[in-house]
Amino acid sequence: MSNKYVEFVSDKHFLSCVQYVCEGYYEAGGKIDELKSNGLDPFKIVFDLMNRNINLNKWISAEASRQQDKSLNNRIGEFHQKLLGGVKGWKDLGTGDESKLDLVKSNNSIGIELNNKFNTVNSDSLDKVRDKIEKFVA
Repeated sequence: MSNKYVEFVSDKHFLSCVQYVCEGYYEAGGKIDELKSNGLDPFKIVFDLMNRNINLNKWISAEASRQQDKSLNNRIGEFHQKLLGGVKGWKDLGTGDESKLDLVKSNNSIGIELNNKFNTVNSDSLDKVRDKIEKFVA
């Protein structure tokens, strides 16, 4: 396979994965109603306003930026999952699969829980990952 971007997936698949991430940069954000839908802690807001010496409008702008950045980081993780799911012989399980895994080899011989940062797994979540993989193997 001779591709322009990477050798292990088609250019079309690669570009669709990149487009998915880039679309996240164009999504609207920063409106207080949208921030409320993500759950706000009113006590944290008060402490932020008092200790950062900012007004509510500046806080809303900073919180919107923080939430957008978190969403973009999630998309980048999904980029890796989608990209590797396009490798011949692999399947992206998306979200909501009963196995709770991210990727599986087409013949079900290998299942993967994918994280894009080394520090995203603490001892409690490591146990949960182990449980997921043990269920997959069983």
